[in-house]
Amino acid sequence: MSGISKRGPGGSVIGALQGALGGERCYCADMLQVPEGDWPVSADAPPVSDTQSATGNARAFAADEERGVGFAVRVPPNVTKLNLRLPGRILDGAPDERQVVLRVYARVNGVWSGASALGILHLPNDLAQSSAHAVLLAPIGVSPGDSVQFLVTRNPLSASDTLEGRWGLYEVGVNFA
Repeated sequence: MSGISKRGPGGSVIGALQGALGGERCYCADMLQVPEGDWPVSADAPPVSDTQSATGNARAFAADEERGVGFAVRVPPNVTKLNLRLPGRILDGAPDERQVVLRVYARVNGVWSGASALGILHLPNDLAQSSAHAVLLAPIGVSPGDSVQFLVTRNPLSASDTLEGRWGLYEVGVNFA
């Protein structure tokens, strides 16, 4: 499983068994997929250096167009919800109270869903913030057992997205409930 670390309670990196039993899967910034081809949003949030990130990397979501990053995962049995943890910070732009609008898309059997709102991430300053988002699987066409490709995007064209600069994403934490 290249590009994936699995974390259990407390954030320790552990083996695949814990991930299968409900631990968090963590996709670091430099391990996220680049949207291309038939993806609903093909603009990449490019990798950048960020000394505030534990890994020294972030993915930069600019304010000029919807940009995204992807990851793939098999949905475990008996779950109905995807939980995402998205730590990041304002990379540039005014460091006062701002917000970014986040969305997610899902591809199952080669077919992409429409955009599903993750919500608004409030950024009170330019320090690292972590946000948690829950997405019901059925409305986006995902079922337990499916192999799914997800695309997380920033939608700066929304009137609610008030950050004029870039927002940096450090990693995507994934678990199911």
